[in-house]
Amino acid sequence: MGQSGYTSNDNYTGSWDDAATWNRSPLSLPVTPGSNIGGSVTYINSYGRVTRSGNIKLGSNVVLTVYDTLLVDGNVEVSGQSSLIVESGGVLVITGNFIASGGSVSTNDGKIVVQGDLNASGSSSISNNTNDFYVYGTATGSGGSSLTGTYSDEAALSSNDSGLYTLVSGGTLPVEFLYVKATASFDKVVIKWATASELNNDFFTVERSKDGVNFETVASVNGAGTSEKVNNYEIDDNNAYSGTSYYRVKQTDYDGQFEYSGMITIVNNSVADVQLNIYPNPAVDQVKIDISRLGSVKVEIMDINGVSVYSEEFNGEFTSAAQIDVTSFPKGMYYVNLKTRSHAVSKNLLIK
Repeated sequence: MGQSGYTSNDNYTGSWDDAATWNRSPLSLPVTPGSNIGGSVTYINSYGRVTRSGNIKLGSNVVLTVYDTLLVDGNVEVSGQSSLIVESGGVLVITGNFIASGGSVSTNDGKIVVQGDLNASGSSSISNNTNDFYVYGTATGSGGSSLTGTYSDEAALSSNDSGLYTLVSGGTLPVEFLYVKATASFDKVVIKWATASELNNDFFTVERSKDGVNFETVASVNGAGTSEKVNNYEIDDNNAYSGTSYYRVKQTDYDGQFEYSGMITIVNNSVADVQLNIYPNPAVDQVKIDISRLGSVKVEIMDINGVSVYSEEFNGEFTSAAQIDVTSFPKGMYYVNLKTRSHAVSKNLLIK
């Protein structure tokens, strides 16, 4: 029998319980993994930044692998010969207890923070291959279980990794992102995000980058303050980069404290595909220029000496073609320039 399970979207911030977070195989599986995972599910691959509000229990022969960041506001139970793997670069935060039993195997090559207790029993094994496994409560093993490696406490986390400590020390996160996503739409990129809850949230700042390192502000949006309902947000980046770019959402509290969503990547080739279609060409009395779906555009016609003989702006969202009367133009060759917010294209026009 083949493997069946779930893989979350990479470079994505979302909720464990949101279908948009997951790709599943086969499609006959439920749209999300749920809280009690077993049966036909054999794997869960967690990429991006995923938040689970509630417990997670791994049943028989399930392998959960954390490649990026998994935040569990509840308990995690690994049982029934299942496996939990935190890869190098991965982060697992558990606000409740970590319970291992039934011959399960857990391995940490990244970072794990357990704000409750760590309990291993029933021949389970937990291997910590780094110095980054932190247990705020007590770590105990019984019933033939195995705990290997070093397990540190809250004070050590505060000293060793202040950024991670700040993230987890407040318990409930100031903002629980359901998702952050971006869509290319011709001369702009649309960024959408949603929150499941907000606590003392003043505003959001959308940032973009060409290299994933150096970011600049696109826009700011007021937050919902404190809210326990889903809030949806959307902004347009009308000066989007062509090609690959990176976006993230910064959340700022009333007291100035802030945190970032996960970073998302988008390849925006739509603005690079702008084409200038002129008809008829040659023209006699009227010419039409296709501007459909291009948004705000400027059309300029210049003679062979570079003198502008016509210039006007159009909105391609409402007009499919710019119609221009050329009966007063002397016969000859002209240059038609079309400019969007990010691109410019030119084409020859012959008037007879």
